[in-house]
Amino acid sequence: MLRQSCALVLAWAATAAAQCSAAYGDCFNTTCCANGNFGCMRKVGKHFAQCRPMPGGVCQESADWDCPGWERCTEKYATCTETKCCKDAGFACFRKPQADYAQCRPIDSHSACSDTAEWLCPGWQLCSDPYQACTATHCCADRRFTCYQKHPHFAQCMRRGACVAGRDGDCEVTQNLLGQCSAPFHDCHLTGCCQRGEDHCYLKNEFYGQCRPSCSKAELGQDWSCVRRELPREKNKVTCEVLRTRNNIYHRPCSTQYESAGQCNLAFSSSDNLYQPCVWDTGTNACKEAGQVLACDCALKHKNCPQHENGAAQTAEEDDGEGAIIAFALIIIVGGCAGVGWCALVRTRPALFLFGLETHACMLCLRAGSSTSGMWRREMRRWTLRTLMTTDQRIRRRSGRRRRVRWSSTRTSCERLSEDPPKSIGRTVERVKFV
Repeated sequence: MLRQSCALVLAWAATAAAQCSAAYGDCFNTTCCANGNFGCMRKVGKHFAQCRPMPGGVCQESADWDCPGWERCTEKYATCTETKCCKDAGFACFRKPQADYAQCRPIDSHSACSDTAEWLCPGWQLCSDPYQACTATHCCADRRFTCYQKHPHFAQCMRRGACVAGRDGDCEVTQNLLGQCSAPFHDCHLTGCCQRGEDHCYLKNEFYGQCRPSCSKAELGQDWSCVRRELPREKNKVTCEVLRTRNNIYHRPCSTQYESAGQCNLAFSSSDNLYQPCVWDTGTNACKEAGQVLACDCALKHKNCPQHENGAAQTAEEDDGEGAIIAFALIIIVGGCAGVGWCALVRTRPALFLFGLETHACMLCLRAGSSTSGMWRREMRRWTLRTLMTTDQRIRRRSGRRRRVRWSSTRTSCERLSEDPPKSIGRTVERVKFV
C-alpha cells in the first residue's frame, strides 16, 4: 500500500513537472517552471510571463518584471479583496471606500487616477486592514477606519471616534503621507513613491525605506530586505530621458494643456532645474502636474550636475599624485647634485666632466639668487661660492703636483651677482680646465 502511494505521488509530480514551462519559456498559462532554479515572472503591463532565473530561489523585484505570485492575482472584473492584485494587464484592483469590497477594473496607465466617492484608486493595498496594526503604514484601507497612535511604538486601525484617550492610549490620529513622494535617498516607507524618476522605494525593514536607483545587500548590508514598497503608478514614472521626447511648456502650468489627453501627457513644465511632467486626470478631465519633481538640467542641458559623492576623495588622490611627481623630481635633482659633488670630491680624471656640470649647476644657483632679495639672497650666494672654493681646494690636493686646476673665465666680476662676495674669488666661474 505504501509503495502504491509513493508511486502515485511520484507520478503526480512528474505530470505536474511536465505541465510546467521550460527555462525561458512562456509560463503565462502554466504559471510554473520545470526548472527549480527558475521562477515564472510576468512582464509589467503585458499579457506575457516567462520562466527566468532566480538565484538561490530569491526574486529581486524590478521595474520590468513582477516576481512569482502574480499568478494568484484575480481575473478581470472579479473580486480582488483578498488578493489585492489583478492578473490581466490594463486592469487594477479598485476598492469601495465604505465597504469591504474590491474589484479588478480597467485602468489607463497613461493618465492619473483620482479617488471618487464610488472607488478608491489602486494604492490602498499599502494601507492596513481594519483592526490591524498601522504603525508602519499610518493609513487604513477602509475609509470608515482611522489610524490611531495608541502608544509611541504602536498604532491601530479603528473605527472613527472609537478610540478613547486614556482608556485606549494616546489616540492621536496619524498623518497619512501616502502619495507625498520623497526626495532622493530619503525615507519613503510611509509615502510609497519617489520624486526622482529613476528612483524606487526600497525597504530596509517595515519601518524604514529609501528612495534609491537600485538596492544591493552587498552594498548596503544584509539587514536590508531590498523589497520595493511603492504605489502602482510608480511603474509608469517619467524619467529625464523620457522628457527628451516631450514638449517643454516652460513656466506655464499644466492646466494650460486642456485641449486633449494626448497633448497633456506629452507636456512638462520647467523652471530653475525643476521639471514637472503633466498627466491627464480622468476623474476631472483636466491636465495637472503628475506629482514628480525632477532635476534634469544635468541630463538635458549638461549643467548644474551634482558633484560625485567621492569628489573630495578623488581630488585628494589627484593632489597626492601631483605631490608624488614633484617629490620624485626633487629626489632626482637632489640625488644628481649629490652624485656630481661626490664624483668631484673623490675622483680626479673621471670627475672632469662631472665637475664641469657641477660648476654650471652652481652658476645656475648664483643666477637664481640674483632674482631674490634680502638676507636669503646673500646667504645663498655665499654658500654657492664657498662650495666652489672648497671643491677647488680638494681637487688640487688630490691631483698632486702633476695636475693642477686653473680657472679660466672672463673678467666678469661677481659683484654683479652678489652684493658682498668672498674676496678670495674675484671672477665668475664658467668652466674648469685641467692641465
